[in-house]
Amino acid sequence: MRRFLTLLALCAALPAQIVHLGNYSPLAYDGWVRCTIDRPVPHEAGVVHKDASPSSQVCHYVLGRPIGRDARVIDVRAHLEPGEIVRLDLRTAEPWAFVVPPLPADIMTFFGDPSIGRQRFAFVAAAVDGAAYTCHLRAKAGPMLWADLWTRWYGDTPAFAFGELVVTASNPSVPQVTTTVPTTDFALRFGPANCMIAGAAANEPVLPLGEQMGDGQARSFPLVLVWTNHLKIGQDWSSAGAASSFGLTAIGLAQLYESGNPFDTPNEDALRWTRENFAGEMARLHSWQQSNVSVAARSMNTGAQADQVWVGSECMHGPASLGSELVRYFAALGQSRRPCHHLEANGEQLGLGHANLVMWTSRPHYATWTTPGDAVGTDRLGKVRAITELDTHGWFGPDREHLLCGTLALAARLNGSPALQWQLRANAINWLYGETVDPRRSTSGPDAVRAIGYAGVFAALCDWAMEDRQLAAAVVERWHDRCTRVYRPILEPISVWQVIDDNRVASETGRPWNAMAYQNAAGAGMAYWACKQIGPPEALELFGRQAAKAMEIGYDANRTEWDFVAIDQETGVVGPYVEGQGAHRTGWFAYDWYAAGVWAAHDFEPQNEAAAAVWARMMPSGTRWCPPVRPAPVEGR
Repeated sequence: MRRFLTLLALCAALPAQIVHLGNYSPLAYDGWVRCTIDRPVPHEAGVVHKDASPSSQVCHYVLGRPIGRDARVIDVRAHLEPGEIVRLDLRTAEPWAFVVPPLPADIMTFFGDPSIGRQRFAFVAAAVDGAAYTCHLRAKAGPMLWADLWTRWYGDTPAFAFGELVVTASNPSVPQVTTTVPTTDFALRFGPANCMIAGAAANEPVLPLGEQMGDGQARSFPLVLVWTNHLKIGQDWSSAGAASSFGLTAIGLAQLYESGNPFDTPNEDALRWTRENFAGEMARLHSWQQSNVSVAARSMNTGAQADQVWVGSECMHGPASLGSELVRYFAALGQSRRPCHHLEANGEQLGLGHANLVMWTSRPHYATWTTPGDAVGTDRLGKVRAITELDTHGWFGPDREHLLCGTLALAARLNGSPALQWQLRANAINWLYGETVDPRRSTSGPDAVRAIGYAGVFAALCDWAMEDRQLAAAVVERWHDRCTRVYRPILEPISVWQVIDDNRVASETGRPWNAMAYQNAAGAGMAYWACKQIGPPEALELFGRQAAKAMEIGYDANRTEWDFVAIDQETGVVGPYVEGQGAHRTGWFAYDWYAAGVWAAHDFEPQNEAAAAVWARMMPSGTRWCPPVRPAPVEGR
C-alpha cells in the first residue's frame, strides 16, 4: 500500500493519461484491447490497477508505434466481464518487463493458407507493434480488384486475431472504369479459421457475387479470425466470442485536435448517440448507403453534411463515450466507397511520380471540352473515359469545395487502424495532384473561398493524424506554397472575396452584385484555423482580415447574420439588408457557416466588439462548425 501511495504522489507531476476500456459483448473477455494515447506515460510497458485501486485487478499495457504527430498505439491486456467498464490512470503504472511471445514454430501449419476468392495472398510487410505481431498481405482478386489484409495477432491469445480487409477496384493497365466481383467465390479464408466480418455471417462472401464497383472505389471491413482448433478452455471460447462481437471498446486520447476539443452539440448525450448509430453504421459497411454521421455519397451535395466540420465531440465524455469511437471507425471505413483510391498496376498505392497527372474531384482530370495538355494533364491512369455516378452507385468525390475528412482523420488517430491510414494516405496523394502551384495547370487557382478553407483543414488534419510523416510534410509544404504563390497574390488586393452576379440572389436583395458573406466567413475562418496549426504565419493575417470583413458586412446593427449581402462591386459599399427567402436566415445555415469566421475575427482582432459578442453567444451551445478550441481536461476525461 505504501508503494502504491508513493506512486500516486509521484504521478501528480505528470499530465493525466486516462484510458477507458469497456466490454459491451455478452461474454467475458480476457485478452488485448487496442487504442491510442496522447499524453506521456512513465513506462513503455507497465502494470496498472483498475480504477487506481490497489485492491483491484491489474491490467498490463505495452506502447506501440506512433500515430500522427503526438499519439501512440497502446495495447492493454485486461479481463473484462460482460458490460464492465474500466478506468486506468497510467501515471500510477509500475514497469513491466514485457517480452513478445514467440511465433509458432510452423506458421503455415498453425494458421493455414490465406486467400480471397481462392486467390492466395502474398506477403507485403510484418512487424512487432505494441504487444502484437502485425502482418500486411495483398492479393490480386481480379483484373481490377486488389485485396489488402492487415492482421494483428497476440501470442498469448493464439486462437484469434484481429484484422482489416480492403478490396479496391483500380488498375491503370485496364482501360475499363468498372469491374465486377467474381461470380463463383469471393470468401476470405485463412486456413481453417472462421472469418468473422463485422455485420455479416461467418465465412460469407466478402462482397455480393457479381457486384459492380467503379474505378477507385474500395470496400473496407473489420474482422476477427478464429482458429477453433486452437481454442482449449472455456475462457478461450468466451474471449474469441467477445472479440467477434465487435463490442470491445477503448478510448485513450485526451485531445482530438491540436487546437483543443470540439464543442458539444446541444443536449449531447454520447451514449445515446452511440446506441442510435452503432448498428446502422456497422450494417452500412455491407451496402452502398451513405453514413448518417460522416460524408455524403455525392460530395458535391451542399448543406448539412454530417462530417462538417470539426466532428467527434461525442468521443470526449469519459466512460459515456465508449463505443462512439467504433461508430466513427465504421463510418470512416465506409468512406472508402468514394471512387478516389488509385493504385499502381502492382496493387501499391498511387505514387507521386506521375508528372502529367492532374486531379479534379480526386480523379484524373478528364475535361472533354479541351485537348489534354498542360492545363489538365495527359495522364488518365489508363482509363478511356470519365467515371459517372452510374458506375459508382451514386458515390463521387471528394471535390475541392466539400473536402470533408474529419471522421476519417480522427478515427485513424483514435484506434491506430492501418486501413484508415491507407485511406487517409490515398486522399493526401490525390490532394497533392489536385492542389497545384504550377501556373500551367487549371488546378492552380484559388477557387471558391470555402475550397480554400477545406484545403487548409485537410492539410492540418493530415499533419495531425497521418502516420506517413513524409507525406504529411509534403501536404503541409504544398499548403504553404499555395498560400504564398496562389492565395496571397490573388486575394490580398480584393476587399471581399466571393461576390457573385446571380439572378436568384439578386431577386431577393434587389441588387445585381451580392457578397456571399457566410461563405467568406466559413472559408476564411477554416483557413485561419489551419494557419494557426501549421502556418504559414504570413497567411494568417490574410485570412484573419477576410474573416473580420465577413463579420463586418454579414451582420447588421442588431448582430443578426445574413446569407447574401448586396454590395457595390466598385466601391464595396454594403447595400441595405433586405428580407428574403435566402437573403436572411438566422437558423442553422447562417449560424453554422459563420461560426469559424466569427471565431477567427475574434482571435485576429480581440478588440473587435461585434466578433467578441457573437462568439460569446455561440460558445455555450456550440456547433460542429466552431473550431475545436475547447481545452482538454487536465485530469483526463
